Amino acid sequence: MKMNRFLISAIFLWFGLTACCSKKSWWEVSDKNRTFDLTEHRVLFVLGNEFNFHEFAIVKGHLEKWGAEVKTVGIDQKLNGRLSKPTVVGWINSEYREFAIDMSISQVDLTKVDALFFPGGNSPEYLLQKDSLAVVSLIRDANKRGLTLAATCAGKRLFVSAGIIEELCKKVHSDVQTDSISPNAENLITATGPKLEIIAEKIARRILENDLKNQADRSTIGLRPNRVPSNAAQ
Repeated sequence: MKMNRFLISAIFLWFGLTACCSKKSWWEVSDKNRTFDLTEHRVLFVLGNEFNFHEFAIVKGHLEKWGAEVKTVGIDQKLNGRLSKPTVVGWINSEYREFAIDMSISQVDLTKVDALFFPGGNSPEYLLQKDSLAVVSLIRDANKRGLTLAATCAGKRLFVSAGIIEELCKKVHSDVQTDSISPNAENLITATGPKLEIIAEKIARRILENDLKNQADRSTIGLRPNRVPSNAAQ
């Protein structure tokens, strides 16, 4: 029994030291060079108070690196992002970072948007408590338009409230997945695991796939260079 406790503590300590000493977080270590061209594409990050700052910052960083314009949306003008750190007993909240959003939900023009991302933390619950009608309406409208909708961890609750998926996966951590319950399931990206680089990649790929589909629908011959993935990982 004591040996099992020692092994568990050692594993948590190893993860903690890896995260603290490495330039990259342990879940972000990758040997693949993912590159996309998202120039002229816009992604909205919908945030509530105490949103998970790690999920927000890492996914945002990848999308901006690939050329996407990322804007933040919320109900309140100023929010707190929650940061966590690994310890020998698991992840704990380490600090809160004040953050100002770019626009309110009422200011969103979905005709100029390619994707919406909903990070976890306490953000989803806060959004629903603060103004569930506005949040649910935004998600439903985006879903009807076929926009890419992505959520991590508790962010999936918003999709359940909007009625585009029926229930949450009970697993604590799983691979990035596409829910198959919604009639427009191909536009949904959900994940309960910390594979944030892959989530960003899925969002990028889905945006570019939608470009190709829209071009085909308009019977447009050829591709616009700024909408084609470059050296994308297979």
